[in-house]
Amino acid sequence: NFSIWSNPVYDPLGQVQGTSYSVDNTVNVTIRDLDKLGDLLDAAISAGANSIYSIQFDVADKTKATDEARTLAVADAKSEAEGLAKDAGLTLGDVQTISYFESSPTPYFEGKGGGGGAAMDASAQVPIQPGQLAISVTVNLVYTIK
Repeated sequence: NFSIWSNPVYDPLGQVQGTSYSVDNTVNVTIRDLDKLGDLLDAAISAGANSIYSIQFDVADKTKATDEARTLAVADAKSEAEGLAKDAGLTLGDVQTISYFESSPTPYFEGKGGGGGAAMDASAQVPIQPGQLAISVTVNLVYTIK
């Protein structure tokens, strides 16, 4: 993203006295070697970056994990339906509808002990704490009952 916009400059009485300009130059970066992420952030700040909006962790291909989550969700939904039907003295018929929802991966960060906010040397590398991503799917099965 590269944006430039004008901002009117007002005097104490609210009268426009001139114009200032703001510039936003946003760059998205993908890095695959997490050991170099701290160095990259340090370099960005040293080069003049004054805002870093977020760091997001993801995996390049979630297909296998999503497929596995979906398979487990279907099995769990079927098991729940069978248990409910059995408890009610019924049996399941055919599946009438299936709905499926896939949520965005949720990051989970692992603590590295201690907690708290110990002071760091000003020249220390930016600390990066990768974690795990939880892939989540929701499956709803609607059966006829007998």
